[in-house]
Amino acid sequence: MLCSTRSPTPPEPQADCETPLLSYLRKNLKARNPASLEVCALLVKEGLQRKDPGLRYVGFNIPPDFVIGYGLDVAERYRNLPYVCVYAGEEGSGT
Repeated sequence: MLCSTRSPTPPEPQADCETPLLSYLRKNLKARNPASLEVCALLVKEGLQRKDPGLRYVGFNIPPDFVIGYGLDVAERYRNLPYVCVYAGEEGSGT
């Protein structure tokens, strides 16, 4: 794939810090000499970033709670919810 005239925008569903995957994607895509490189995130957890993650587009800033739904899961459950909500844990399961 030739990226020298394209401007990729890799998505990061939930940005609470610079993840190894995001670092890899940035490095790999920059090596292809794109015209520009921006990163977008659906959710950014407030107060958890050790450094500026360099996000160009942000959907929502949320509190630093564990959230599920809309593709985000816990133990491969709840990812099919059509909305995002705070995960309160299961009663009696310890999670």
